[in-house]
Amino acid sequence: MALKEMYPGMINSPETTITNNINESDTIIYVLDPARVPEPPNLMTLGTGTNAETVKVLEINDNAITVERGFQGVAKSWPAGTVIARNFTEYDYNALKENIEDLEATLTAHKAENMPHQFINHKENKTYKFGFQVSVDGKPQIIYEEVV
Repeated sequence: MALKEMYPGMINSPETTITNNINESDTIIYVLDPARVPEPPNLMTLGTGTNAETVKVLEINDNAITVERGFQGVAKSWPAGTVIARNFTEYDYNALKENIEDLEATLTAHKAENMPHQFINHKENKTYKFGFQVSVDGKPQIIYEEVV
């Protein structure tokens, strides 16, 4: 399974405010301090509390940021002066958790597989899988077989 995209956080979740009124379909938002906007792509939260909307920042041009609306939550109208910040979101938590779970499952499957690796003999145009084992006398061995 493909890992979910994860976005860098910002120390202390600095806030800025939007300087224009926006409706639910606007994708360009003007901010007071663009230095407080993370490098795209990244996430930001408009508003606070249970009414907030998480947007995905796609581009920064001076004080104008282009966003994907309603990345989490419902896109809605926001007045100038609304707080926008790179907060830790449910998406961040879920992406981290799911990626760790996927990697653990892959690692477990990899460890359980007797011959998890592959190589190609280009001269003979054959593919082999291989792995390692310890022989009865305690010496490491490479084991392989042709993939048919």
